[in-house]
Amino acid sequence: MNKLIIYDAEDYSNTRIYYLHPDLGYDTKDRDRITPVVCEMQAVSHEEGSSFESAAISAAHNKFANLSYSNLIELTMMNGDALVKPEELEFGQVADIISDGESYRSILTGRERGKNTKLVFGTVWLDLTKILGGRRMADNITLKTYKGGNVTPQDDAIIYETAIPGSGIFKGCEVTYARGNVLHISQGFGMIRGRFFEVYETEIDVCLADVGETLQGRVYIHLDLSNADEPIKILAQAAAELPPLDADVNINYNNSSYDLELAIFTVSSAGLDGLTKVFPTLKAGSGGGGGGGETLTRATSYAVGDAVTAVGAPGWATLVCTQAGTTAASKPSGYSRITKVGDKVLDGTAVFTARNIIGELDGVISSNASLGESVQTLDTKVTDMMSSTGLVMKLVSLDEYRALESYSATTIYLCYEDEATKRVTRIFVGEDRVYATGIKVTYQIDTGYALERTVPDREDAIAAAPDAALEAPKLKPRCGRGTG
Repeated sequence: MNKLIIYDAEDYSNTRIYYLHPDLGYDTKDRDRITPVVCEMQAVSHEEGSSFESAAISAAHNKFANLSYSNLIELTMMNGDALVKPEELEFGQVADIISDGESYRSILTGRERGKNTKLVFGTVWLDLTKILGGRRMADNITLKTYKGGNVTPQDDAIIYETAIPGSGIFKGCEVTYARGNVLHISQGFGMIRGRFFEVYETEIDVCLADVGETLQGRVYIHLDLSNADEPIKILAQAAAELPPLDADVNINYNNSSYDLELAIFTVSSAGLDGLTKVFPTLKAGSGGGGGGGETLTRATSYAVGDAVTAVGAPGWATLVCTQAGTTAASKPSGYSRITKVGDKVLDGTAVFTARNIIGELDGVISSNASLGESVQTLDTKVTDMMSSTGLVMKLVSLDEYRALESYSATTIYLCYEDEATKRVTRIFVGEDRVYATGIKVTYQIDTGYALERTVPDREDAIAAAPDAALEAPKLKPRCGRGTG
């Protein structure tokens, strides 16, 4: 056995895969594999307070750590033996040696060449492991980026995923109608959890529904690192209810799979309709998965008012928790079906409702030129702030915010005043105000004429009054707090 798949007994979607290497080392890296592959599966449990990861490591240790090739076998043969080809055998190569009907598995640890060639198997495997492991065996740590080092595609993916969290499209990959049940996909480039890919211009068929039936459909990119022959492909799917997409955020460690949805649509017997692009766009320097990086995490508890963003949801959508609960281990497909404000997604036991925070601000700012900041400028600032992976969002009433004993410098407080609409009128990062609406003030010019203006929050309404209002005797401005 040289491949061990370990499942979490409490959550079978949570897995770890360990590989045994020719040097008898074992880890989760799919490299330097022993062939043929002999796979074994095992479920493990872990006590409350301990993690599945530690239980998986213990199980792998029990399977692999006691292996040894301590039997000493020496074979002498002619130089250039055409059957064994001793010069081509590599140190660390595993071999099955048959003698008197008995089979012994061992590892090549030495070779002596004179008039004949002597191959030595076993006995010194521990020293060989140190040699083959090189710096990896020194103090149980590997320096990947050094002269003569070996940076693998997995290493690259981990680096890229850290620099550009999330998944999405850099350019192209637009899905359009071609004809009938055929969709056209343009050339493009994208990244899934640090794995860079290119899509060639192509067409894809979608199976139509039966007469009188309407199905949900989607086109998506399926990345499966365990499939060495075809690790990535474009798929079309149609069903009465689409199953959840694969979404293992630890794909680069688990050698598992992840799906990136490109477009959704409805399917009838006549054709396709309602084609909608759903993939997120990755932007240079976004640092958050591209214009709204994912701050929603799996198997995490959320309270009412917690606000997050999710890959697959429209770029305008801020998702506010409206039913406390814990997100599912696998990401549900509902986020990609959000089309309007108020749409809800059941994720595990938590419910998230789509809000358009930027849209709410636009409606306020567009009528309040005295803020001195354009809608586009504030949109950019707020969007960048909300997509930051270092900040979390919380929707609270202004009174609740003001009643807090302390403020977290890493929390964005989205504050509202109207309990019925919960429309955001102020945004704070910790104690620092990023945005606030103004105060509607009515200035009475005379008994037959009044002038209404919006005064920025905390400004002196009297100082901002027009001269005609100040000259009017015994008349004071009537102030009422509003949204704009």
